[in-house]
Amino acid sequence: MNHSFKIFAATSFTSLILAEAVAAADIPSLVDKLKKGNPGEQVAAAQELGNAGKDAIPSLLDVIEHDKTRALPLARAALEKALQEPSSRTEDVRGRLINLSKKEDFTAASTAIDSLGTFDQAEADDAIADVAKSHPKQEVRTHAIRRLSVLKQFDRQAPMLNDLLKDPSPIIRDEAAAALGLHGDKSGLDAVLASLKQSKDKTPERSSSVYAAETLGDPNAIPVLEKIRDAEPPPEAHIVRAITVLKFKQLRDDDSRINFLRESLRKKEGNVDRWALGETLTRAKKSPEYKALLQEVASDPKHPMQRDAVSVLKNIK
Repeated sequence: MNHSFKIFAATSFTSLILAEAVAAADIPSLVDKLKKGNPGEQVAAAQELGNAGKDAIPSLLDVIEHDKTRALPLARAALEKALQEPSSRTEDVRGRLINLSKKEDFTAASTAIDSLGTFDQAEADDAIADVAKSHPKQEVRTHAIRRLSVLKQFDRQAPMLNDLLKDPSPIIRDEAAAALGLHGDKSGLDAVLASLKQSKDKTPERSSSVYAAETLGDPNAIPVLEKIRDAEPPPEAHIVRAITVLKFKQLRDDDSRINFLRESLRKKEGNVDRWALGETLTRAKKSPEYKALLQEVASDPKHPMQRDAVSVLKNIK
C-alpha cells in the first residue's frame, strides 16, 4: 500500500474516532441548547442530535418524556433522524420505547409507537399491538392501530385486529375495521355500518365510522351515509366527501373516472373539489389522460380550481 495513503487512512480513521468522541461529549450541551436556546440554536441542536445517532437517543427520549416546551417537536424530529441508522435500533432502545409507549401522555406514547414502527422487528410490532389492545387512553390505542395498518408484517397482527372488531368502544372497532380494510379485508364492514347507524351528529364516533366506511370502500355504506346526509342538513363535510369517494371507488374504467373527477372538481361542498384535485394529481403522474384533465382545468380562467391546477401541474414531470 502507498505510504502516503497509509498516513491518510490512519489520519482519517483517527479524525473519525475523535469526531465521534466530541459528538458524544457535546450531547449534554446540545440538549441544553435544544431546551433553552433561541429558535435558531434549537433547530441547529436538533439537527446535530439527529446526526449523532444512537448516542443521542437516551437524551432525546428524556426530552420527549419529560419536556413539554417548544423543544418537544424538534426532539421528535431528531429522534426520527437518529433512528434512520439501523445500528441505532438496539435492544435497549427498543425496551425504552416499549416502556414509553405505555405512558398516558399522548405525545410520549405516540412518539414511541411511531419509533417502534421503524424497527421492522416482531417484538416491536407486538409491543404496538399490545398498546392497541390495552392502553388506557383511547386516542393512543387509535394511533397504535393506524401504525399497525402500515407495518410490513401486517398479517401477523390481523387476527388481533379482528378481535378488536368486538371491542366495547365503537371508535376502536371502526379503526380496526379500517386497518383491515386497507389490506383488502372487509370483515369489519358490519361493525362499521352498525356504528354509522348509531352515531350522533358531530361526534368522534361519527368521524371514526365515516373514516372507516370510506377506507373500506364498500358500496353498502353509500345508502347509509346518504340517509344520514339527508336527515341532518346541512350535511357534515366528511360525510359528503365519503359518499363521493365511495361512488368513485365503484367506477371501473378511466373514462367514467375522469368524467366523475371533472364534475367533482367544481363541487365546493364537503371539500370535494380538493379531494378531486388530489386524486387527479395522483393518477396524472402515471397517466396522460388524467394529466390532460388537469391541463384542461388549468387552461380555463373561469374554472374555480384553475390556479390550483396550474400549481399542481408543476409537480408532474
